[in-house]
Amino acid sequence: MERNKHGRLPCRLAIYLCGLGLLAFGTTLSTRTGLGVACITSAPAALSAATGWNLSVLVFLMYSVMITAQFLIKGKNRAWTDLLQLPVNMAFSLFLEWFGTLFTFHFEALWQNLLLMAVSPVILGTGVCLMVNMKMPPNPPDGLVYTVSEAYGKDMGLVKNLLDSTCVAIALAVDLIGSGRITTVGVGTVFSMIFIGRTVALFNRLFRVKIQTLAGLEPAGK
Repeated sequence: MERNKHGRLPCRLAIYLCGLGLLAFGTTLSTRTGLGVACITSAPAALSAATGWNLSVLVFLMYSVMITAQFLIKGKNRAWTDLLQLPVNMAFSLFLEWFGTLFTFHFEALWQNLLLMAVSPVILGTGVCLMVNMKMPPNPPDGLVYTVSEAYGKDMGLVKNLLDSTCVAIALAVDLIGSGRITTVGVGTVFSMIFIGRTVALFNRLFRVKIQTLAGLEPAGK
């Protein structure tokens, strides 16, 4: 059972929005390394690099497709609350646009880009935890993973890996068609695939109960 759920709603919302902002910030940093972007944004990042279109707009469109896919998969089990992912999508895109204009740097030194590569998965993983643990509408990729997992009885980890692999495959195809070389996917993509999950596991072990209690929620597993 959740306790004091509505009494601490402002706190839950603040933590949730903080997580959303961290997701956008971490995504922006991953695009600045030149070593490969995070898996889930690799496809729109590749298309942005190939066409010059705005990254935040492309991410918004991709996430909208993911929301639509959830409605199609759920069929009669769909609910109006699923539509709450639309404002989440819009807010994420606005955060992404803001961070993109705020942080326009590109480091030349390898050690600086390696440092960014190491930091961005930690920020992304923390953002995921803050959002998911508030038990509010997920960002569309996580919502799609959960929907597919529930509809087809597949492990969520497997579905997440399939979604990441699909995004990377699309990014590779766009890179090769657009410029004839791989520019979006790199060691940073693989690094983020591994360490976002490790960050989520560590964060939940250390802080999940504390932040859910702070938000007036009954921690999972208690």
